[in-house]
Amino acid sequence: MTNHEFTRQEIYDEFFRQRTDKVKYSQTYAEVFSRIDPKIILEIGVAGGGGIRAFRTFFPEAKVYGIDYDPNLNPDECHFVGDQADSEFLERVISQTGQPDLVIDDGSHRWSDLRTSFDVLFPHLTEGGLYIVEDLETSYVDFFGDTEPFTEFLKSLLDVTVHEWTNEMSVCSMHLYPRLAVLEKGTPTLMDLGHDWKLAEAVLTINI
Repeated sequence: MTNHEFTRQEIYDEFFRQRTDKVKYSQTYAEVFSRIDPKIILEIGVAGGGGIRAFRTFFPEAKVYGIDYDPNLNPDECHFVGDQADSEFLERVISQTGQPDLVIDDGSHRWSDLRTSFDVLFPHLTEGGLYIVEDLETSYVDFFGDTEPFTEFLKSLLDVTVHEWTNEMSVCSMHLYPRLAVLEKGTPTLMDLGHDWKLAEAVLTINI
């Protein structure tokens, strides 16, 4: 993938111009954008549409799709109206968009919704695709709780990602930031290098 280099200030300015609270993640997105050149972007949680418009600005050649449960939003920004907890709905979305390279979950933040969306959408990511979950501080707020907090699920992935050669979720790296997580899809394998065996890289980074 071709990388896009944006400064934190450029990203902040665009997020601010579009009136999205993603301004708080400007530095994180500067790092994320430097690693990807997405062709298909899917964002859960459209609200005022600022995130959708900003992603279109950053990646003008990408197809950017929005999901939200509110039927009254701008249809040019909310392309699919439905519940992110509905796995069949999410599968229908993917059947129409194709495999995304970038998924951003900024939806209900309910713990069970986060997990359902991840379980359905992450396997559909392209190789090297990124899955971003925003506002993870809600994992510590009972109002959003109805099952295991998503942060606990991330902790369970830690051992798998760092220790195992392969895992059924194909998570090959995790990048943890304040209030946000980025998970990369990949398939680590053993590579035969003559008489030596080498593990494909599995990475966990924590940014504070």
